[in-house]
Amino acid sequence: MTLKLPGSSAVVSSNTGSTSPSTATVATSANSYTVKTGDTLYSIASRVMGDGERWHDIYEANKRTMADPDRLVVGQSLVIPR
Repeated sequence: MTLKLPGSSAVVSSNTGSTSPSTATVATSANSYTVKTGDTLYSIASRVMGDGERWHDIYEANKRTMADPDRLVVGQSLVIPR
């Protein structure tokens, strides 16, 4: 089975689990956020996801690169789950 992402030439093949390089680029650029001064996970979730209570979803998606959810680094790129 093959999945083609709308608006792109990226393709994901479910039989191998592999993705083309353009697929990874599309997913990252479409679902990311760059931390700005004063941001918190709550404020980012509120602005980007429409519900500040979903801050833990952002944390779960980024916890491998984040030591403390209360200490964001300006310029840090976060994955935003949909």
